[in-house]
Amino acid sequence: MSTTEKEVDRRSLFLPDILPCPGTGRCDFHAALFGHSADRDEVPKQWFCPKCQKEHPTILSPPPTSSTTSTLSHLEALPTELLLQIYGSSLEPKILSLPLASRKLYEVLGSKTFRNLGLGRSELVALLARDMPAYARCFQCVKLRPYHSALAWPLLKHHREERGVSPSVYAVSEFLAVKVADLHASRHDSGICAALLSCAGIYRKPLAFQEKAFMKNAGFSQDDVDLGLAITYEASGRICSATSKLLTHIKYRINLSHPWISYTVAQRGAILRQFYLCPHTFASKVQHRDPSDPTYPTDSSITHWESHHGPMPIAKWVCSSCLTDFRSTAEFDEAKNQHSIVFDVWRESTRNCNDGLTPNHILQVKLGRIREAFEAAAPI
Repeated sequence: MSTTEKEVDRRSLFLPDILPCPGTGRCDFHAALFGHSADRDEVPKQWFCPKCQKEHPTILSPPPTSSTTSTLSHLEALPTELLLQIYGSSLEPKILSLPLASRKLYEVLGSKTFRNLGLGRSELVALLARDMPAYARCFQCVKLRPYHSALAWPLLKHHREERGVSPSVYAVSEFLAVKVADLHASRHDSGICAALLSCAGIYRKPLAFQEKAFMKNAGFSQDDVDLGLAITYEASGRICSATSKLLTHIKYRINLSHPWISYTVAQRGAILRQFYLCPHTFASKVQHRDPSDPTYPTDSSITHWESHHGPMPIAKWVCSSCLTDFRSTAEFDEAKNQHSIVFDVWRESTRNCNDGLTPNHILQVKLGRIREAFEAAAPI
């Protein structure tokens, strides 16, 4: 591959790289669109979106640039004195960003423009991002960062392992969140579609050797013991009209052969161990507990509960490190004669390129606020 081809490739965006699917591969929904292969040559060049009923390219490339560089535009051909007068007589952001239109104007009008843009800087960065598919803007830094950056967007699938993010997490990176929100705001067909947020499938949670006996005695199948506990999930996203932020919801479900309250402490521990709902919160934290349960986190404010008290009440929790709301319920489907434990997770985007994994001073989220905002927002 030539140097030019490598540069073009780095400026292009391979959509399967930014999918939020739990697990190591693609969820069933996205596998139906892109297939399972990690080899770009084996992934379809076009995919059909069932939401917008359109075909989109799998690799998004920046618009082609003109090959003619020797001819100056009418604006560039103006005398330097006149250009300086035009530039110096206006405070409009569009005029202040004029030096960034070409190398010639940049040389004539100076290099301090970007720092002097003020509020117009964010608008300019947004316009640049529209034509740079491999880049997204961070609202905190007011900078464009590529999706392959080693220092940004840690929730993207190819960064999660090195950043210690559990594969069970439905990790919508702020890269994808910003791209979807920008599409919703501008209605500019960039090739980024809301269908990229819609995950559905089964995540297999690995079991430790000592847990397999507990799981078998608890009535789980041999596949659950050998392949990992089956956790079904379904996720979607919405845009909050008031803040233009992305709101996501995922529902995890673990089917059970018996009521949840009938399982022993050890069995419940084996079912929920290392099952993370966000990068900071594991599922056992969103549970009422028996006071004798040593596996339950001690820093939870959720009340004690014992099985002889009757049905387990709904448990609610808010993450103290990211904008995420949780709820867990024990359910029984009479039509299917099926018991299950269900976890709902609602998340609000921060539009921060570090995806909430670095220490931030985030105000405590009011319990239920993100869920209420999601339910009030219209589907996209």
